[in-house]
Amino acid sequence: MAIDRFQDYDLNLLVVLHVLLEERNVSGAAKRLGVAQSAASRSLGRLRQQLGDELLVRTGRRMALTPRAEAMKEPLRKLLLDTGTLLFTAREVDPRALTRTFRIASSDYPMVPLLPRLAAYLEERAPHVLIDARPFRLEFDEALTAGELDLALTPKRDASAGIIWSPLMRDRFVTVARRGHPRLTDPLCLEDFLAERHVLVVPDGGSKVGAVDQALESDGLSRTVVARVPSVFAATQMVMSSDVLATLPWGMVSTLPREGLQVFEPPVRLGPIRLHAGWHERLRHDPEHAWLRGVLTEVAQASELASNCAP
Repeated sequence: MAIDRFQDYDLNLLVVLHVLLEERNVSGAAKRLGVAQSAASRSLGRLRQQLGDELLVRTGRRMALTPRAEAMKEPLRKLLLDTGTLLFTAREVDPRALTRTFRIASSDYPMVPLLPRLAAYLEERAPHVLIDARPFRLEFDEALTAGELDLALTPKRDASAGIIWSPLMRDRFVTVARRGHPRLTDPLCLEDFLAERHVLVVPDGGSKVGAVDQALESDGLSRTVVARVPSVFAATQMVMSSDVLATLPWGMVSTLPREGLQVFEPPVRLGPIRLHAGWHERLRHDPEHAWLRGVLTEVAQASELASNCAP
């Protein structure tokens, strides 16, 4: 029988039929189903009409199953058990057998400190999982909603309805300069910091100020930003080839070659960096997606321990 012929039947009646066949009594079935006896009787009438069989027939004071009803009883019970397993039992994920591509949007930070640890984890425990890393863009929430992305890694930000944020890790800022900078001493004082020129990382191209500028503005101060670049790598290249400063996440700086860099504590009151994974609520009960979120959290927490170490 073709599946599209199911539309000719009321499949909701299968549960009623199962109870009727077990109880062999309309009033008993009605009580078990929590409906009026008249409603159970109407359901039996509809089942008889749809199936072309009496199903239950009176024999004296009792009801007996017809031969067709007897033949249906056990297959129907098994069908409903299998359906219950399909609908209500969480599917276990076997990472070693999992074959799936996850599309993750992120700028170079936090992807650079997280991706090597994630790759090592997957190589050992889920060798058939592929991570498709994509550039972060301002319309990330539209891509998540449309199913073009599975996750976006970013500090939490305004997004459209349906986007859920899972906290991943905390990091902190450090200020970097080229080694041998002629005017800086450690510890870096605010006066020297403000006297220098700065490069600002703007990974999504949408912001013209950073956390440093916001903190300075709250104290009535400002700095000189001479360049806005899309990545931490671009910022560090500028730092190592000139006298500009950059204030960057330590988790990213810690992955870079340090021979040409000096690292300072910023002389500005800056809060922690809180990274999140953004995802669409339609994936809330997807066991494979939930598994990936758990893996990312585990990997990120390991990265957080490194991120909180002193430079």
